[in-house]
Amino acid sequence: MSEPTDAQALAERMLELFQQESSAGLDLIDATLEGSRADPAGVDTVFRAFHTLRGSAAMNGLDQLVDLARAFEDLFEPMRHGRQALGADTVALTAEAVCLLRRLLAAQGSADAELSEAIAALLERLSWVARAESPEAARPPDRREAESAQQLFHLIFEPGEQLMRRGVDVLALLDELAGLGELVLVPGLDRLPALDAMQPDSVYLGWRMLLRTQAGAEAVRDVFMFVAVDSQVVLQALSLAGPLDDDWALRARALLLRRPWLSPERLAQELCLPAKGPAFADGSEAPGSLPGDQSAVAVVIPVPVERLNRQIDLVGELVIAQSTLIQLAARLQQPQLSSAVEQVMRLTTDMRDNAMRLRMVPVGTLFADLAQAVADCAERLGRPLAFAARGADTELDLSVLQALRAPVLALLRGCAQQGLEPVEERARLGKPAAGQLSLSVEKAGAEVLLTVSDDGAGVPAAELETVRAAVEALRGTCEARPLPGQGSRHLLRLPLAQGIIDSLLVAVCGSTFVLPLAQVEEVVNLRTARGGEGHDQDILNLRGQLLPFVRLSRLFELDDGSAAPDGQVIVVSGGERRAGLLVDRVIGQQQTVIKGVPSLYAEDAALSGATILGDGTVALILDPAALLRQAEIELRVHPDGH
Repeated sequence: MSEPTDAQALAERMLELFQQESSAGLDLIDATLEGSRADPAGVDTVFRAFHTLRGSAAMNGLDQLVDLARAFEDLFEPMRHGRQALGADTVALTAEAVCLLRRLLAAQGSADAELSEAIAALLERLSWVARAESPEAARPPDRREAESAQQLFHLIFEPGEQLMRRGVDVLALLDELAGLGELVLVPGLDRLPALDAMQPDSVYLGWRMLLRTQAGAEAVRDVFMFVAVDSQVVLQALSLAGPLDDDWALRARALLLRRPWLSPERLAQELCLPAKGPAFADGSEAPGSLPGDQSAVAVVIPVPVERLNRQIDLVGELVIAQSTLIQLAARLQQPQLSSAVEQVMRLTTDMRDNAMRLRMVPVGTLFADLAQAVADCAERLGRPLAFAARGADTELDLSVLQALRAPVLALLRGCAQQGLEPVEERARLGKPAAGQLSLSVEKAGAEVLLTVSDDGAGVPAAELETVRAAVEALRGTCEARPLPGQGSRHLLRLPLAQGIIDSLLVAVCGSTFVLPLAQVEEVVNLRTARGGEGHDQDILNLRGQLLPFVRLSRLFELDDGSAAPDGQVIVVSGGERRAGLLVDRVIGQQQTVIKGVPSLYAEDAALSGATILGDGTVALILDPAALLRQAEIELRVHPDGH
């Protein structure tokens, strides 16, 4: 006899563990029913034991166990919510079911004819008892009541890549979800690798879904009970402004396919709008579009993110080549060449802007994750939390949004755990019992502003340092603004664009540096700005306001005596901070492709990257946020400017 394979050994081990756990679950049901069977907690215990048994049986492919456990799970579902009482007949049938389940376990799920007949007879009696004990059995269901009890849930399910190797049937989970009501789902292909990189036992698909059901959120979450640890499951209940039409599922599927950027809240609004005619289901018009407005119907083609990134890289190379052309035209002074270069500049700018827009996604796609994180935090802390978010349609670069998820989650958790007071303390302070957390997102010029607010006592500085470091890695800034007696507000500023930016080139002692143009306010001449003041002070009186400035020649140890005695001061800002950067001269503006910092300068906090100029030389990109902090330090250390 051949030795068992690794897969066979794993399957046998899983079946052995299933039998042990299921036997313990049946013991728990017996013990609970022998005790205080009318206790709501006891009913819930029995329900969960059947639910766990059904889920584990499904993972092991034991269909008869699944069917029998599901029947009793459905029987106890209304009882645990108080809609039905636990009767003596139900207790007797449950005890009989436990005996049959033990026999099925002993037979490893393979029932003989006698056992199969006994199970069928039990299920038939169960259906009669369920109808007799249900208070709704005496009258037919009212359609309006049934519709009012329906809820609409938005779900995102991204299975862990290893699930199939653990024996989980992902499609069975979707079937179980569909069994709760009307399910509309579309697959997500973002994680799909190249064909030659695919593994047959890996899961690469994800799903975005809408579920209309009478079951509660807890019942929906229970479907994913065994996979939530290594999968992403985001559940959000949607508020509807009106009833859904009978063809809501067709409309929902069209919206999910053609307008995937819509936030869950906007989806709910669109579904409640009047339908635009029967042709909509076939794709002629989208909900909310004007009659005859063909431009409102979006055709969405899924494109792997890697292709978008490659497109950005190619545009970046084109920008570098454009810089070479500009320098060549300036040197040759030929009108025809200059005219052609101007046209290339316009086309390159349009191509850059269009390529960057391709990678822009609504920040609202992050809101469901954040709301779920706050809900989980509230459950873990045992205190009520309320979360509100606005600005879902504001767009951010995909790479920024992905990198932003962790710091924003950390900030919200910090506010909830460290900043918001316990319920008793809030009552003493006259605050509502539920701690208030909010997130607002808005565009301001070339930046996006994210504001996280709470009505607590503030977040410790240590919590903010991690968030600040992550935001500054994205060339952004993070500021904490305490509001005494009201809570705190945290402002995150991030550039709209990543990879290619408009910039200002400056010269310092023969070296060229690059500054992001979005953070440049103005350029002033040092001698003119000083007027009659001493030349040794590194502070300017700019229109009545003191402005510290940093000498870049001294900061980078470049001062070899060639620095201009009356250079130019670049005024930069970040949030409420303002400072000046003293340079020899301003070279001009150009589009800049951001590359990584060379290893030689990796430890220098004042640098955020590097770029290649038109003549092939490398210029370092300055980090205005770090330079603003440096200016503050110098002002504290040398308050007299020396």
